[in-house]
Amino acid sequence: MRGIIYFILFILVCTLSILFFAQNDQDVVLSYFIGQLDTPLAFIIVGSLLVGYFIGVISLTGRLFKLRVKLKQAQHKLGQKTKEVENLRSLPIKDDY
Repeated sequence: MRGIIYFILFILVCTLSILFFAQNDQDVVLSYFIGQLDTPLAFIIVGSLLVGYFIGVISLTGRLFKLRVKLKQAQHKLGQKTKEVENLRSLPIKDDY
């Protein structure tokens, strides 16, 4: 069922992309430091989105790595505490009343 939903979403995104490219086919002059480039507006918009996406992924990679290290430390501590509780449960109970 999930595969069908993903397939329908894929077809929808492809259709919307084709419509987007068809409506934004005029050329735009992109001026940068070294020169300029005549390219369709749709390519500039998609390129800008991709560059922004990759900058976001790169900026989150350090945070993700830090969280993974923190998770490993927490799992290690949990393992130690679990062993400690199991050892305490195996000790006989002594009543000194």
